[in-house]
Amino acid sequence: MKTIKNAGFIIGISLLFFQTTQAQTLKDALKYTENHQFEVASAAFHKLISERPTDANLYYYMGENMYKSERFDSAAFYYDKGVAADPTHGLSYVGKGKMALTRNDEAAAKPLFEKALFHHTHDAKALIAIAEAYIENEWKNMAYALECLEKAEKMERNNVNIYLLIGDAALLGTNDGLTALTNYEKAMNMEPKNPKPLIHIGNLYER
Repeated sequence: MKTIKNAGFIIGISLLFFQTTQAQTLKDALKYTENHQFEVASAAFHKLISERPTDANLYYYMGENMYKSERFDSAAFYYDKGVAADPTHGLSYVGKGKMALTRNDEAAAKPLFEKALFHHTHDAKALIAIAEAYIENEWKNMAYALECLEKAEKMERNNVNIYLLIGDAALLGTNDGLTALTNYEKAMNMEPKNPKPLIHIGNLYER
């Protein structure tokens, strides 16, 4: 049994080494984060940052990886690095605002979110990220998050994630299961092969 466990450990380390020594892209690193392979994602981001140390996007998404793995001090560090690399990088301000929400300090978060929106007037990225920040922190007052999502929807009507977030916000804000289901189904109809809407619907029925 011990031999089997040791073999499994060696295989796992070998797989991690193989994944992180191959040519990595930002898309690869984001996929690792999405799949909760946080250590593999961290290694991929470190490699990308070493190659492009002035790319604010990389610091922001590294911060997101740290945030989702609940390493909040590290997340804050990388959001700050994103702003330092590019003071006009709106998503890094969203990250800093999200950290304020984790401290229940919405008053500190709002100006950071507004700064993010100032730098993202032509796309919905900041609007979506702000809404997600409220949802991830399970903020009970979802009015601002829903306001952001309504604006985002007008800009990107075919973005599945917007409808998933609207559904999540409806559940957290007012426990509105019908609105949540309507938006999850809308997302499912838009991308029938995307598993995310089905997962959201399944979670809704398990509540």
